[in-house]
Amino acid sequence: MDLPRSPILRELCLSLRARHYALSTERSYVSWVAKFIRYHKLGKL
Repeated sequence: MDLPRSPILRELCLSLRARHYALSTERSYVSWVAKFIRYHKLGKL
C-alpha cells in the first residue's frame, strides 16, 4: 500500500508499520482517522 499524501495519515501508516500491524488493520485505521478528520473539519486530506 502506498503512503497517503496527508502528513498525519502518512505518520500513522509509518507508526503502524513499525509496530508490524497487518495491512488490513492499517487500511482500516487510516480510513477511520481520515473520516474522523473530515467529519470534524480538522483539516484537508
